[in-house]
Amino acid sequence: MTIGLLGGDRRMEIAADFLRNAGHTVTFPTGGSPTEAFFSALDLLVLPYPATRDGKHISLTPLPFATLSLAPHTALFGGRLPLAWREGRPSGDAEENEEYLRGNAYLTAAAGVATALRAGERAFFRVRAAVLGYGRIGKETAKMLRALGADTTVYVRRAEAKEEAAKDGFSACLLSDTRHLSEALIFGTVPAPAENLAPLTVEEDALIYDLGGGLPEAMKTEAEGLVRTLPLRGAPGVFAPKAAGELYAGAILDYIEKSIAPERKHDP
Repeated sequence: MTIGLLGGDRRMEIAADFLRNAGHTVTFPTGGSPTEAFFSALDLLVLPYPATRDGKHISLTPLPFATLSLAPHTALFGGRLPLAWREGRPSGDAEENEEYLRGNAYLTAAAGVATALRAGERAFFRVRAAVLGYGRIGKETAKMLRALGADTTVYVRRAEAKEEAAKDGFSACLLSDTRHLSEALIFGTVPAPAENLAPLTVEEDALIYDLGGGLPEAMKTEAEGLVRTLPLRGAPGVFAPKAAGELYAGAILDYIEKSIAPERKHDP
């Protein structure tokens, strides 16, 4: 297959190498904006994870998706693809690949914990930490913090998630019952838009990391001050690009094997 890649960071370059090693022809646009000739040769166009930040432009590029000269037969793959982009053509999304989601959650959590370790200038032993959310990223983050010796409390939106976190051995609280986070380390893993976070207050010296995109840019203290959050968007691509690139390439190859290859076998 001829596969074109647009946008992305270092992990896309690494993913390209893995796709080549799997026997595919991989191409990037040269000389700035991709041309009609670039698109006409493609069997599959791969966009980054996530594919877009604003619903219009491809991530890390100035390119509006609506202006791409995609041939009708060209399949599309990316991460968190808007439904409008997928309409009318074969497409796949890394969000539909459970193995990818688990691996990405682990890498995201590892990036957040590693960042906090460097910034805090101390080990996590007996440090009180809060994890907001208990989805894939929240679970991995909480497990890593506990393994490093942190006294970890999980804050969740649903009673079912509270029960699950408690069953896994964590102190767990509902965000609806919480007004103040007294922990020194706070990891937000909830996606945007997030509920029940605006009324929360934090300690003035808290370190706050947003791994899920749902935290506000700053959180209030009880004295009406503000503590800025550190957004870690695209954390796996920054902190572990090789592992992230391998993981993304695996999701792409899985899509090709399960969706594109069978269709080609049945084409006359």
